[in-house]
Amino acid sequence: MWKNLELLPQPESNKAFILEHFLKDSNFVGKCFDPTKEFSNSFPCAGGCGCIKRVAELPDKSLVAVCGESPSMCEDVPIEREDTRILSFNLRKTAGFITEALATPHIVKDIQAVPTCAGMVRVGFYTPRGTIKFPVYLHVAFENGERQHALNSLILTKEPFILLLPTQDGLAVGETNALKTANSMIIGLDRYSDERGILKPADMLAVLTGFYKIQPDPDPEVDCQLFDTPPGAEWKDITIKFTDGHTVRITCKSVTGVFGYFQMGMNDARKAAPNKQWDLLQGFAEERGQFTWENSRANRGQKKQKQSLKAAMQKFFGIFDSDPFDDFKDHKGRICYRSKFNISPED
Repeated sequence: MWKNLELLPQPESNKAFILEHFLKDSNFVGKCFDPTKEFSNSFPCAGGCGCIKRVAELPDKSLVAVCGESPSMCEDVPIEREDTRILSFNLRKTAGFITEALATPHIVKDIQAVPTCAGMVRVGFYTPRGTIKFPVYLHVAFENGERQHALNSLILTKEPFILLLPTQDGLAVGETNALKTANSMIIGLDRYSDERGILKPADMLAVLTGFYKIQPDPDPEVDCQLFDTPPGAEWKDITIKFTDGHTVRITCKSVTGVFGYFQMGMNDARKAAPNKQWDLLQGFAEERGQFTWENSRANRGQKKQKQSLKAAMQKFFGIFDSDPFDDFKDHKGRICYRSKFNISPED
């Protein structure tokens, strides 16, 4: 089905031709094409001589499709007026059809036009975890050179992206190399769908997960595991509870787990012990989400320690678009900190 879409000679054709082209998959046609007020004077020759039939109106107002060859080489075919209605391919509707078919929280639907590129829309974003997101585009080319233009325009943004195409057949070596350099990828929809063109969510998610794994480390200085933060989660969705001096239990929506300071990237490699960031995190727990100058762990270096703790927390949870802490002043005008996540000490 997806390969057939790429083979369409133009975005507008009569209903009979499109239904024949898509193996009579009326469900797909209804979701991806819009009916217009125009009607065609031609008709596909299915099973005949392969001509382009002409639409003729009989005296009784009924319609027939007659052979386009002279002399005639195939029989007349009675047709309905609706069969000749012009349908127009709707890229935005197709993008919506794709997101509905995938039905995963890792694909956030946000369909937007791309004014600088014909035949392309932004479908939305792939969110592997937390607030990390990569734009996902859909492009269907009807003219030579359109795909190359679309690819070049996305690469010029200098941000990793995912480009959905009906098929990636014919992708040139240069295009493949350019994608690797841009840490981006093309997905041919025909490769991740069944014989009817129905997308396979599990297969698509597997290839998207592979895409995320090859992305450059956003903060190589922080060496930690990556918490499986649900897509779209915010700091307020996170609860951290110390179970002992070296371990915490973390819950974020439906995900929970037990982690030590080493797994969270808060270890002092020189001493094989918790570092100052872990000590600061314990301080937040002791005051149940605050760190004031009344805390026994308060010190003059805590501003720098808080910045390092912020970096560790952002990478561990994959929430890079906001700070996990707010500042506030105490009664003496001194800067104190408040966590946006919930945190408590061991019982």
